[in-house]
Amino acid sequence: MATSDRIGRALADIRPISKHGVVRTESHPGDQPLREACANPAAVHARIAAAATELGTTEHRVAASSVQYELAERLWTVAIALWSQHELVLDVTRLHVGTDAAVWRLAAPRPQAWHTDDQPDRVAASLAEPVLDLLAVLHRAIRVTTPIADGLLWGNAATAATLALGRVSGTTAHARADAVVATLLALAPLRNRLDTVNGTVVRRSCCLYYRSRAARICGDCSLSEQAAAKAIVKLRRPQ
Repeated sequence: MATSDRIGRALADIRPISKHGVVRTESHPGDQPLREACANPAAVHARIAAAATELGTTEHRVAASSVQYELAERLWTVAIALWSQHELVLDVTRLHVGTDAAVWRLAAPRPQAWHTDDQPDRVAASLAEPVLDLLAVLHRAIRVTTPIADGLLWGNAATAATLALGRVSGTTAHARADAVVATLLALAPLRNRLDTVNGTVVRRSCCLYYRSRAARICGDCSLSEQAAAKAIVKLRRPQ
C-alpha cells in the first residue's frame, strides 16, 4: 500500500491534466460515498435535471448520457493517469462526491492506493473492475426514471477511456497507458463499442450530444454530419 502522503502528492500532480483529473483530499460538508450517490435514483435524477438545463434540452436521456459520460471520464482519467504517471492503483470505491448536482466533484478524504506490476492485463483488470462496477450501479439508478440504451452508456464508458488516455503526458507514461487502455477496451462490457476507421476512433453508438443546444456531433460520432444535420432540423421543427 502507498502512504497517504504519496497518494495526496500524486493526486495533486495529475490535477493540471484536465478538470476531470481533479480529486480533492479534504472533506466538505455534505460529501457522501460515491457509490451511494450513484445508487440513489432521486439524487441521480437531480443531476440529470441539472444537466438538462445546462445542455438546453427537454430530453432526459440526452442529459442522462451526459451525466454518465462525465463520471466515466473522471474515473478513467484519475485511474489511468495515477497509474501511468505514478504507478499507483487508486481504490476508487473509497471516493466521495460533493453535493453540487451540476458536476461530479470527486474527493478522496481517506485515499488508498497500492503499487502493482506493469503487466497490462493485470493492471487493466485492477483499474476496470471497480470503475465498471460503479458505472453499472449508476446505470441502474438512471433507468429508474430515464429509459436509455445500455449500448449507449457502455459506448460512453469506452470513449471516456480513450479520452483519458489522450491526457496522459510523457512518452513512457503514455506508452504504458496505451497498452492498458487497449486491454481495457477488450474487456466486457467495453468490448466492441469502438472501431478504428482510417486511424480514427469511431463509436458504434451515439451519445446524443447533437440533440443538445450545441447541435453538433462529437469527433468520434457514429453519425455522419449529414445524418446529424437532418436530425437536428427535424428536432427543431415546430410540432
